[in-house]
Amino acid sequence: LGTGSEQLQPCLDVSESGRLGLAWINRAEQNAVYCAFSSNEGANFWQISPGDILKANGSGSQPANPSCAFTHDSLSLVVAWDDLRNGVRRIRANKITGMNRSFSSDALVDDGGTNTAATNPSVRVCPADDPDKLTIGIAWERSDGSDSDIMFDASSSGNSWGTDVQVNDDAQSPR
Repeated sequence: LGTGSEQLQPCLDVSESGRLGLAWINRAEQNAVYCAFSSNEGANFWQISPGDILKANGSGSQPANPSCAFTHDSLSLVVAWDDLRNGVRRIRANKITGMNRSFSSDALVDDGGTNTAATNPSVRVCPADDPDKLTIGIAWERSDGSDSDIMFDASSSGNSWGTDVQVNDDAQSPR
């Protein structure tokens, strides 16, 4: 990952089977989102080797604020992060199965907009009664410089996403 590179912003999830999934940002030489897994309560994290670490994101610059969640079958880890590309910070995601990225190009989650930034994603995978059905939800902050809102989107696969939903209503008084 690079001598003296900064490793920061970790997120952790534990699957129903006890598997640990860890995602973090590596600044410096790689400037990427990385993932590692453990099936022995984290003991292998101490002696982790390059083959045990996967770069979760494709291209991009300055990824930040990763969030991760296991699928209900404990086999895949969904990772979301915000990423600066073409001067705009957007929400990206990928699903890691085994030591492979499910999508060769990171999935773009938010619908974007002129002069808006999407940051600080939080991802969760819904438990499913039907093992063939996967529902992933991601919430994040959207800011246009003068106002911030909470947004939400969902996906059945993690590769394609619907229309963003604004969760908060600025004109409504809190109850």
